[in-house]
This record gives sequence, C-alpha cells and structure tokens, in this order.
Amino acid sequence: FDSIQGAVLVKPLQHGKMLSQDYIDLKIPKDFSGTIQIGHRAVTIQVDEINSISGMIRPGNFIDLFTRISAVGIPALASSGSAEVVIPVLEDVLVLATDKVSARPNEDEFKNLDARERQRTYNTLTLEVTPREAALIALAETRGNLIAALRNATDTGGILFSKVSLC
Repeated sequence: FDSIQGAVLVKPLQHGKMLSQDYIDLKIPKDFSGTIQIGHRAVTIQVDEINSISGMIRPGNFIDLFTRISAVGIPALASSGSAEVVIPVLEDVLVLATDKVSARPNEDEFKNLDARERQRTYNTLTLEVTPREAALIALAETRGNLIAALRNATDTGGILFSKVSLC
C-alpha cells in the first residue's frame, strides 16, 4: 500500500474490484508546477480570438511570438520609415496550457476531468520558457502587442527576418 499511496486513479474503479496497475499512474505530478521542465518557467500571456488562431492553439503545440510596436522614438526601428514594425521575440515555444487546460495532466486536472466542460475559446496561453525568455516576453508585452503564430509540429525552421514594416 505504501508504494501506491498518493497515486492518481486514472479510470473509475468499482467498489469491491481489485486495484491493479491499469487503474493508477504514479508519474502524474501533484500540481501544475511538476509539469514544468527543470530550469524553465511557466509564463502566461493574454490572447484574443485572433491571437489564439480562433482557439485552435492547443496545449502541446509550439508557437512563435512576435510583437507589433511603435517605431517612433526608437532609432534602430525608426529607420524603417514606418510608424509600426513587427519584430520576432521567441520561436518554437511550447504551449503548456490554454486557460486551465494543460498539455501535461496533473493530479488536480484528473480530479476534475469529468466535471469540466472543455472550452473552445480562451483568453490566455501559458508557455514554457527559460527565465531569460520570460523577461524578454515581459519587455515585449510592455512595448507592444504580442502576436502568437502557430507552428507545424514538424517545422524546425527558424524565423528568417529581424523586423517587418510597411515601408
């Protein structure tokens, strides 16, 4: 009994039925923090219907992040001749969760799995990033509007530009 104490029941077990390995999972983290890789952090950004690709970004997907900012007052960007520019912030970022639905289930989610109605739309994306990338996202959010671009699961190509403007 000690070896399974704290394990999560992953499917219903009828009263009086013998407990077997098929019914439990010892590897499920206790809470969401246990799903984050060591050395990484979870950062949540706000999205809207457009930035969530109409709600089609799902936990486990990878995205690229861009920011649309005003070039006014920033000499390096003002040289483009455009009032606004889009610059890449990060590429190939893992989406851990959309609102409260995560890619890597944890014990809290298993407790509420049947009771919860999964939403098609959401207002936030939680991303797995390094501490430096978290700081970069925070700066990009304060300077402009973040844009999430969904990647194909097999796409390993990089972003091939440093800024885009209308001029």
